[in-house]
Amino acid sequence: MNEQKLFQLNILDGTWGSLRLRYDRQPAWSALQQAFPSTVALTLTEDDFESYHWTDQTLTLTPQASQAVIAKFAHSDEERAYPESALDQRAFVVVLSGQPVYGGIFMHPMSSMGIDFPVIYASRANDRLTFKLRPIQSVFGDYSSVEPAWNGIKDLKIRDVFAGAGKLAT
Repeated sequence: MNEQKLFQLNILDGTWGSLRLRYDRQPAWSALQQAFPSTVALTLTEDDFESYHWTDQTLTLTPQASQAVIAKFAHSDEERAYPESALDQRAFVVVLSGQPVYGGIFMHPMSSMGIDFPVIYASRANDRLTFKLRPIQSVFGDYSSVEPAWNGIKDLKIRDVFAGAGKLAT
């Protein structure tokens, strides 16, 4: 999973607290760029995903990649059963063609934290993890009014990578 690819989702060793990301985009992005790449714990590439559903910004991992994530971050039976708990508040950085393009943290969708930068809601169905990308933490679900630019998540170059790999769903 570590070979150089066009798309990389790098999950870091650090968390919201340990990296002191705070709540706003600029300080968080600066801290994430300083932490990357020396704190990368696991890198997922376009090969590790079965699909990228573009409209709702959901990435579905392969069963093998799902198991790799669980093996790396889940350290108890409870975390193995609920890997989203093992990922909660862990930082990530997305890289496209070798350049970091955005980053954020994994979160529970009902968290009360007012995070104003990208978040990923992880969930598990059967033997696959899914990652829902969101531009900010919001319980409202309509991001077009609060963050119409999606904080860089809806980068058409990323869309093209997954389309070229035959993994884009619309």
